Amino acid sequence: MEREQDAKLQQVETVDEKVALDVENVDETPTESADVKSKRERVWEIDFLRGFCVMLMILDHLALLLSEIFGPTWYGWGETFVETADAFTKFCRLWIDSDARRVIHPIVLFIFFSISGICCAFSKSNLKRGGLLAVFALLYTFVTYGAQTLIYDDQDVLHTGSLFVSFGVLHFLAFCILLYAVIELSTRKAKGQKWITSGISLAIIVVVVVLYFCYTPPENTPKIFGIFFPPKDIHGNYVEFYSQSEISPGDLFSIIPYSAFFFFGTMIAPFVYPTRRSLLKKLDGKWNVPFTFVGRHALIFYLAHLVVLAGLISLIGYACTGISPF
Repeated sequence: MEREQDAKLQQVETVDEKVALDVENVDETPTESADVKSKRERVWEIDFLRGFCVMLMILDHLALLLSEIFGPTWYGWGETFVETADAFTKFCRLWIDSDARRVIHPIVLFIFFSISGICCAFSKSNLKRGGLLAVFALLYTFVTYGAQTLIYDDQDVLHTGSLFVSFGVLHFLAFCILLYAVIELSTRKAKGQKWITSGISLAIIVVVVVLYFCYTPPENTPKIFGIFFPPKDIHGNYVEFYSQSEISPGDLFSIIPYSAFFFFGTMIAPFVYPTRRSLLKKLDGKWNVPFTFVGRHALIFYLAHLVVLAGLISLIGYACTGISPF
């Protein structure tokens, strides 16, 4: 009897222990889920700044389309343009040639590329991201080639005024992301990886800045290096070994100096966002949704905005003037 009672007591204690463990697990599970959820929350200010930069880019491209393509088609060049153009188209032309744009444009690029670098430091799949972006960049190259040859009936796409893009912003970002992915993979087993990657990012910045300010490529430099060196130096002087129209007339983002902007972001990310959480969580709210939405879908907006703008302007212009730009 005593043995049976002891066995029953042991069974009861075992059941009590299991119940206690189940209760503890129930108490801990919501906390763990909350932690995982908080880690996956997006840093809203990153999306906001990226969306803000994309919106400014769209407005800038609107001004370019009106001042360089549609405006001259509707009103002509020179004095004819000045006399007959509407006020908004004139403003777009003034903006493109203004000192304000020359100052604001590189600032916006610095913010956008730095944010791209910070996002790379957040990501655990940069090789996949960079490869996917490279595919989109190649597709963009084919599309711009087709647009130039079909719309303008122009088989020679390498000349001033061409839409053809062989190394634009998508190609540049894909290059930088893939380079950072290689740096991550080569240092993944090292202790203090984030410090090492930040140090390598700083070294890249120093090399790029020194080359930009202190080195002028000779005239016999192969044209392929045009993707590394900008067509104009800091003083506005053109390089001697190529012109933009010979490489990527529609758009060109050379690795020097813009990669310094990108790697500035990868360098500061571990210090500014050590926990990968928002620094301005209290300011988050519905007021920033338009900007954060654009920021989260920046690639889609970039790929679609020129087609949408050109289509809308064409329809409006044709309705008002009866003139097609193509």
